[in-house]
Amino acid sequence: MNRFDWMDVGPTRAQFSGGIRGWDELGHETFAVEIAETPWYGEITQVYAENKHDFNLEVTSFGYESRENVGNLEGRALFDERAIEMVMAATVKLVEKIYTLENENRPSPLYEVEGSHFLGTIHFRDGWILKG
Repeated sequence: MNRFDWMDVGPTRAQFSGGIRGWDELGHETFAVEIAETPWYGEITQVYAENKHDFNLEVTSFGYESRENVGNLEGRALFDERAIEMVMAATVKLVEKIYTLENENRPSPLYEVEGSHFLGTIHFRDGWILKG
């Protein structure tokens, strides 16, 4: 299993898609979830705990048709409640599967440096996905 492989995560597939310079010219760590066999992209980032070493993950945005559009908050699609639940579940399962890899083989959002550990929580930021 490679850190950027598509992985079966329940009724769909998901992948970490790597770091990019997004539409807004900023760096973004991306992931994707297939919905009806179409990949949709989002951004995931580390959020540090009070101790400034350990971290959780946060999905900051989702719903881009292209990985290169990540960062363009106007460029996201609308999703129904069923699709939103599937994306959330697929994202959690993807992180769980990737976390089983040796540290040096994980994508950067899950890479632990000395004294730093993933605490196991995935937050979904308010407004991370558009409902419609």
